[in-house]
Amino acid sequence: MELETRQSSALFFPTKLACRPRACTAGSRQAHISLIVTLSLPIRRPVLVWSSLLFLICIHASKTVRRNADWQSEHTLFLSGLKVNQRNAKLYNNVGHCLETQGKFSEALSYFNTAISVEPNDIGAYINVGRTQTQLGMYEEAERAFRKVCICDLLKPRKLDLYDIFCAVLYVLKSACQWRMLPKDFPKCFWYF
Repeated sequence: MELETRQSSALFFPTKLACRPRACTAGSRQAHISLIVTLSLPIRRPVLVWSSLLFLICIHASKTVRRNADWQSEHTLFLSGLKVNQRNAKLYNNVGHCLETQGKFSEALSYFNTAISVEPNDIGAYINVGRTQTQLGMYEEAERAFRKVCICDLLKPRKLDLYDIFCAVLYVLKSACQWRMLPKDFPKCFWYF
């Protein structure tokens, strides 16, 4: 085994030597095991090290305090996510849900509509718009939103054959088994219902 020694230093702690034993076993391809031996040397500038460490801790503490304001509620958390990424329809839907639980339906509707503009084929956003418009008494607009759900659902390519799903429904009704207990012959289609 051959040892290679040379001078090296770390960022805060100077080291005297770094030893790397070079060993090749028969079953491995050039396997190298690295071993760094650090010998303690007296720190030349302890004030600089401690002041740098204190500065680093203060920066991280200020970031933590600033982020704690974002984590006060779901609403502020999702709004901070929207500051970072304005092209995420799920964030707009989540902010809309938060406003909906607070009873602010008109504001929630604007966030749901923005989610639709970001991702036009998002079925959940159309359902949210229809539900919110129903809460606001806008029944004709809600019906249009729910009809768009059907259109978006028809435009998506089906992953499963409808006949197989129909047979699975009949099997569940006839045998009274749970959806997750369907035999392997049937597709896993319990999310359709």
